[in-house]
Amino acid sequence: MTFLKNTLYVLAANFLILALSFFLRPFTARFLGPAEYGLFALILSTATVIQAFNLFSINSGVLYYSAKKPASLKKIVSSSLAFVVIISVLLYYPLQTLVSSIIPSIGSGSFAVALALSAFLSFFSILQAAQQGLEKFRAYSIYSIASALLAGLASVAIAYVIPDGTMASLARAFAILAVSLSGLVSLKAIGKQDFKEFKRIFAYSFPLGLTGFLGAFVVIADRYLIAAFHSVSEVGFYDAAYSMIAAVLPFSTALLTTMMPRVIKQYSKLRFYYEKISQANAILLTSAGLVFFYYSDIFVTILLGNGYEQAVLPFKILSLSLPLMALYSLNVSSAAAVGKTKFSGLQMSLLTVFSFVFNFLLVPSLGVVGASWANLFTYVFTCAIGFYYLKTRYGTGITHVLPQYAFFAVFILAYVLFLSPGGFVAKTLLLLVFGAVTYFANKGIVAEVLGSLASMALRKGKL
Repeated sequence: MTFLKNTLYVLAANFLILALSFFLRPFTARFLGPAEYGLFALILSTATVIQAFNLFSINSGVLYYSAKKPASLKKIVSSSLAFVVIISVLLYYPLQTLVSSIIPSIGSGSFAVALALSAFLSFFSILQAAQQGLEKFRAYSIYSIASALLAGLASVAIAYVIPDGTMASLARAFAILAVSLSGLVSLKAIGKQDFKEFKRIFAYSFPLGLTGFLGAFVVIADRYLIAAFHSVSEVGFYDAAYSMIAAVLPFSTALLTTMMPRVIKQYSKLRFYYEKISQANAILLTSAGLVFFYYSDIFVTILLGNGYEQAVLPFKILSLSLPLMALYSLNVSSAAAVGKTKFSGLQMSLLTVFSFVFNFLLVPSLGVVGASWANLFTYVFTCAIGFYYLKTRYGTGITHVLPQYAFFAVFILAYVLFLSPGGFVAKTLLLLVFGAVTYFANKGIVAEVLGSLASMALRKGKL
């Protein structure tokens, strides 16, 4: 019951984050225009890559040891924050020189904003890891919402007043810093650093951090290659489409967030949680993917406005990847939860390798469409490897959700063969049929969740 309660906290927060991301990011794109939004996307992508250096997956060690040794929270968090600050300062000039030589459109000012944003995102990652390890999911949810809301509103406000991608990124950075500091003070997690404690955290995180250097580049492989072979405006088309698709993933993240501490404490629970979460992911994300695929032109036109017509086809192709993105995250989290951080790191590295290979092959000739197909192929291969590893070593399986993936493929094929010219009513009717088929094929888990919710409500009523 506690697991369900915690999951509901995080789910409620993540559904709100989903809504915020789904609307605020497109409004930022609308106000900035394709070129400035392309720069905004490059700054955010660069910040994510810099995190591979200044965070080095230390947040995974914070999660692990916060769950194992909650009494040492102040030492764990403070030592990790100090690491982020020191590395950020030391690597500023070398990374700035490297990035500006690869992508000249990211000047010194834009890079400085990317570095600041990466450091503040690392602070927030450490806060969230500590909250997760302590199973303080109510606070975790509140600060997740605050971060998404304030960062999104700050970007939209600046984009509306000053259509400048760098300034919109800077506003986002300061909003995340404010939320991070507020959360760390509230958690009473700031204190004296302890080198001995940090060594334990670093030893746990090292395999993930090492391979994270490669894993982080998956965020920029497509965008940097699009900028290099085509234009910054095309980066804007691709990132706008990708951001709307990725906005749905917080649902899956909520399930993983509550799973991790449980499995860390008792490895034998992995198979149970893996199978339940994979089924829940399949139900929601195939449904969301199909809605996006069918109504891609409507979503892009309403949310992004004129000038983003070239985002429609990438949006449609990327929707096919949505269920696989969730499965990849489940595989990585599952391996990390049972202490197999080397394999989690390997999966992140493979994701990067496949992304570079497919993007290098497809982006020069096909542009944003090629990047979208490269994304799908990347997740297909990486998910297959992760699933095989967990299946052979821990007995996890997804055979119970294969019918749901099959339904998804059949209804995609039906659209391509019969509905691609148009037909809003026909598309809607077909989606309703898909919803009915999904419900009857998964009645067991639906009844289980509803029963648990009813039981929880009954217990609250008696208090």
